[in-house]
Amino acid sequence: MTRYESLGNHELIILLGYPCINKGRCNFCAYHLCNKTNAEEMIKTNSKVLSRVKGLDALEIYNSGSIFELPPYTLLQIQELVRLKNTPKIITEAHWQYRRQFKNMRKFLNAPEVLIKVGVETFNIEIREKIMKKGMGNAVPEEIKKFTSAINLLVGIKGQTQKTIECDIEISQKLFSHIDLSIFDKKHSPNPTIENRELIKWFLKNFQHLKQDKRFRILPNKIEPY
Repeated sequence: MTRYESLGNHELIILLGYPCINKGRCNFCAYHLCNKTNAEEMIKTNSKVLSRVKGLDALEIYNSGSIFELPPYTLLQIQELVRLKNTPKIITEAHWQYRRQFKNMRKFLNAPEVLIKVGVETFNIEIREKIMKKGMGNAVPEEIKKFTSAINLLVGIKGQTQKTIECDIEISQKLFSHIDLSIFDKKHSPNPTIENRELIKWFLKNFQHLKQDKRFRILPNKIEPY
């Protein structure tokens, strides 16, 4: 697993954190299996990764959960790194349950721009909560927008339809400025049977134009688990 990668004008790092606040309930996600509970191990690994950061236009920070689940020492290291490198933009992600802490995290990181993405996956509440088991309750797009301008969407789960995908894209275009849209990859899921292969084929055929939309980033799969 590559924990550091330079992608054009920005860098991407993958750190170790404590278990996800949603406790592995997300039906499509295996990343929670990569979390740790040993602070010393996490800090040692994270320190090595952070030492590789050069200081480009943007730094993407991920762990198998939310940035709030990183060890406090690692967070302090990130804060100092942002200061020393004069990092203009931080991109990270957090579960909706942390939303009331977003403002404080942006202030703590103290970069000119801090994007905290929420893995919404879909705005259809029934699919999101009953099938995906996201743990976001009845949160609606307008409420989500109050806390962040950046989201993740997911395409290719049984229960989703062409109509729900079209609706998700339409809503995201109206309300959000940074949208990572991931194609479901059953190789990295604890439940590969929920794949909707025909829907994925339909999406790839009909939404290639989103690659030209600067708000969107189309991902073949989310960050590979380690």
